[in-house]
Parts: sequence; C-alpha cells; structure tokens
Amino acid sequence: MTLGEALKKARKQLGLNQSEMSSNVISTAFYSKVERGEYDLDTMKLIKILTIHQINPIKFFKQIVPLSFQRVANDLYSHDEIHEQILTAFTKQDLIKIEAIQKYCKMNQIEDLYYQTVFLEVALKHDLKMIPNKVKEKAKKYLFKKEDWDDEFLTVLTNSLAAFDVDEASEQVHSVIEKYSKDNLLTNNTTYLLSSICVNYLSLVYFNHSKNFVREEAIYFLRSLPERPENCFAKIMANYYEEIFNNDWAKVNSILSFMEENGLNNLARNISIKLN
Repeated sequence: MTLGEALKKARKQLGLNQSEMSSNVISTAFYSKVERGEYDLDTMKLIKILTIHQINPIKFFKQIVPLSFQRVANDLYSHDEIHEQILTAFTKQDLIKIEAIQKYCKMNQIEDLYYQTVFLEVALKHDLKMIPNKVKEKAKKYLFKKEDWDDEFLTVLTNSLAAFDVDEASEQVHSVIEKYSKDNLLTNNTTYLLSSICVNYLSLVYFNHSKNFVREEAIYFLRSLPERPENCFAKIMANYYEEIFNNDWAKVNSILSFMEENGLNNLARNISIKLN
C-alpha cells in the first residue's frame, strides 16, 4: 500500500473529507495530490496529521510499501537493489521509506539488510530504547561479522555506535582505526565517515565516563588528518574532546566561542547542551 492509499483508507474510516483530513497542516489541493500518489509528504507534517486524528503512527507506517517496491508477483528484488534503496532513503532521511524497506526485508527474511534498517531507523529517530536487546544483539552479529569493510560498513557503524556499550564500541573503533590509519589514499567520503565514527565514539566515551586507550587513538586519528578544509571540523572536535577529557573547561568554552563566532552557533549550542 502506498502512502496515499493508506491516508485515503484512514480518512474513509474516520468519515472525513480531504479538507478535514488535511487539517490546515497542508492545503487541501496538496493533500489531494498526496492521496493520488502525485506528491510526497514531509514526515513531520504527516505525523502531525496522524496525531491530530489520533491515528497510531506505528500501525499506519506498517501498511506502507514504497512505490518502487510494488512489482508484479514473482519479480523479486536483488540484494544490491534493496541495499541501494536503503542508502538512498537514509541519505534523504526518509524515515517512512526506511520503515517500509524494513518491513519488506523482514517479510522476505533478508536478515542482514533488515538489521541494517533497524540501526538506521534508530539514527533517524534518535531513540536507542526502541531496539529490544535481543534484536540489538542479532543486529550486531549480522552487521559486523563481515571482513570486507567498505563505506557501507562505516556508514552503519557511525550511526549505530550508540547501540554498543563502551567496551564493544572501543573494540570496533580500534579495529577501524588500525586498518584505515595505514591507508594514505582514502577517498573524501571514507575520510568523512571515519571522522564521524571517531567523533561519535568520543561522545559515547564522555557520556559513559570511560577512560581507555582507544579514546586517545580516536583523538590522534582526527588530529593526524591532512590539513585540508574538509577536515577542519574533525580537527576542532579532536581538540574539543581532548580538553573535555583534561577537564580544561576554559579551553572547552573557548572552542565553543570560536565556533559561534564563525557561524556554527547551532552546532555549538547543541554540543554545549549535551554536556550540561
């Protein structure tokens, strides 16, 4: 079922017309085109409409399968095609599609891709508690048993570190740093993913009040990145967390002030809120 079909079904069940269903969240004309499948609807606006009409969003989303998945019977998707759909949906932060692909993978017992969507859904919802421990452990098993690490693996790792305890995360991050620190020909995308892993890991270490050698490895890796504009933020964050671990709050505040003075107000605010 498409998004439009699910909305129309819910509207009919409530006995509403399209104007009443749209509830001034979007125009009636726009809503009509969403029902007909001509337009997509922003996730937050969709959730607002569902909330107004007291429609359970979880049950609603379970009905939806993306248009691109509606093939005739017996015409199956390849593993690579589904994987590409997942990465595209995550890049666009399309939670509805991630959940629909997750449902598709579960129904068709495509376990590795199913567990990948589980972690990416958590990343988009920022809610680790939504994963039962049993599912979390299975997800780790399927996602991190592979040896041919690539940007796909790094993308999943950077968005799933919060699902690990510090010791598990330390083991993964140490292995990643050990492998990639020897490579002098990293692509810009791989470098970005490695930087994100290190920064997310340092945040995890701080909030768990942990002290281990891997946090020093992560800081050293960030500091050792080539002096190029695209690595500027990673180097700032290396300095930032180093001063946090040194309890030098004057320097921490100095870094936050520097970020604010250079147009990174929201980022500085978000980081400082997390520390409080």
